[in-house]
Amino acid sequence: MPRAVAKIENAHSDSVWAASWCGGDGRLLTGSLDGSLKLWNKPTASEAGKPLCASPKQRVGITSVVATSDGTMAVACYQDSTIRFFNLQDPSTMVEESVIDPGLQEAWSICLSPVDDVIAAGSHDGKVNFFSMERSAEDGNRRLIMALETGNKLVMSTAFSKGEDAKLATSSVDGFVNIFDMSTQQLVHKVEAHAMSARSVCFSPDGKLVYSASDDRHVNVFDTVSGASVGTFSHAGMALCVDASPDHRHFVVGGSDHSVFLWDLGMQRLITHNI
Repeated sequence: MPRAVAKIENAHSDSVWAASWCGGDGRLLTGSLDGSLKLWNKPTASEAGKPLCASPKQRVGITSVVATSDGTMAVACYQDSTIRFFNLQDPSTMVEESVIDPGLQEAWSICLSPVDDVIAAGSHDGKVNFFSMERSAEDGNRRLIMALETGNKLVMSTAFSKGEDAKLATSSVDGFVNIFDMSTQQLVHKVEAHAMSARSVCFSPDGKLVYSASDDRHVNVFDTVSGASVGTFSHAGMALCVDASPDHRHFVVGGSDHSVFLWDLGMQRLITHNI
């Protein structure tokens, strides 16, 4: 049975709701309900728990965090819907360089497009708001460039595909998964995927499958072309997050029972889990 190789004790003073790998060198970003964002070196058994730098604490918690592909910028979404940008070019400091304040409840979960030019922010009223990463020459702000209506309630997760066909997947608090064709900005599939909140959504590396994790203790897998179900996987507790592996065969699920599960998609079976 595999075991955890490292653990960061007391990483934050409250629950950690957001985590994202930062660049290709193993650095890790974590965001907490305590209002702080921290950057860590890759945790090892001999050295863990020493952040490289941290942001000043905000009065509200962090719900989502992403990093640009080159690891030079972190983008964090807060409970008050503000989206804050932090310069990470100097690994010893975390300097806030700008903020988007789209309005209360206009952002909850964020993701970056594959080329880091657009931020997609799921909102409380079921919209996805898109902001340009390019700053305006007039005032230095980042602009809202468009919005998509999902027809659902709170959008809990957003994800861009990395394949040739530009797609966006969303999951919502009312259990739906939507797939949009971003070249036409049209809804391709609307799937009543879960009986409870769909916490997390992601694409397979080739963009042909969508995975969704839910409070109903299931991860469901759908074909992005037909919208048909490919498989469903049951868990002992709520499935809170899901991510697909680069080999196209496996996916990992984090659960409310403090476990991480690795599944084999083709064999439709659990390989192992780590508590």
